[in-house]
Amino acid sequence: MYGTENLSRPKTIAFDFDQTISDHPHLFTSVMEVFEHFNWHVIVVTYRKSHVAPEDLDFLKEKGYKVYFTGHKGKAEFMREEGIEVDIWVDDEPETIVRSWDAIRGKFV
Repeated sequence: MYGTENLSRPKTIAFDFDQTISDHPHLFTSVMEVFEHFNWHVIVVTYRKSHVAPEDLDFLKEKGYKVYFTGHKGKAEFMREEGIEVDIWVDDEPETIVRSWDAIRGKFV
């Protein structure tokens, strides 16, 4: 039956930070809370390197959200390496979900 696959695990939704949560923090944290209410696993995945202004994301950590810094690696691959399969991505730059920084830069060189 359609839509019944993977019912044994909670669904995971990943939110980007820069130009997504950062542009409208109240809106996105409210949306994140709704997903949590419906038992979704809510995480934040940023393309940033972990040493680049990590304090910007402290308010999310204080709310209990796990934040992943991919260090410019494609987000989907990075999360699979972490053992997490993301079902839905909320990201202003979807290319960063599937491509590394070098691959994206190469596109413009």
